[in-house]
Amino acid sequence: MLSPESELFLFRFLNGSIPIEQFENWIYQTDSLEKEIPRQTYLALMDLRYGERDAEYEVRKALLNCIDLARFEEWRIRGILGSIIEKDSFAAESIEKCYDLYCSGYNFLEIIALAFGLQLRTISYETSDWRSLPTETVKHTLSSFYPNVQAEAMRIQKLMDDGKIILTGKRDNSDRKLEYGDNQTPAEREESNFNNYRKKYPS
Repeated sequence: MLSPESELFLFRFLNGSIPIEQFENWIYQTDSLEKEIPRQTYLALMDLRYGERDAEYEVRKALLNCIDLARFEEWRIRGILGSIIEKDSFAAESIEKCYDLYCSGYNFLEIIALAFGLQLRTISYETSDWRSLPTETVKHTLSSFYPNVQAEAMRIQKLMDDGKIILTGKRDNSDRKLEYGDNQTPAEREESNFNNYRKKYPS
């Protein structure tokens, strides 16, 4: 069983926060990991040639056998929502991620995705990459999202706290859409609907 420290490190690696070079050093320096993950996986990670092009892919594939996918997915989504709520330096990226996640099957992110994420991508008609735009333009757009996007992130966070949204970390076998358990009441689903939100907050 993974220790809390090892689990967090693996989560951060899978989330892209830790580079493959740092992961390689950690593997060699963390002796306790041998007892925390399946021996075959441990030996494979120790023998892996980390300088090769597909090394990161091989590590990610191996780690899927070692982590609790539901715990990782909840940690990941809570991090994204927390970034939006705190309006940290990654808030714009987090809002954009919600758009991608919505398109990948997380319908509960519909309002953040369509009311804010899509708008972020269409600031300029010349490009969908808002990162290439002047900083002040992006800051102005991001500021216009608040406090509404913050309130929506907090609403979703509470749905997760209350067990109304249960993340599984799995994908549907047929269309590869992200799966989740939806225990929302009809009224809560109505509140999650973008068209209803747009009626409440017309642009």
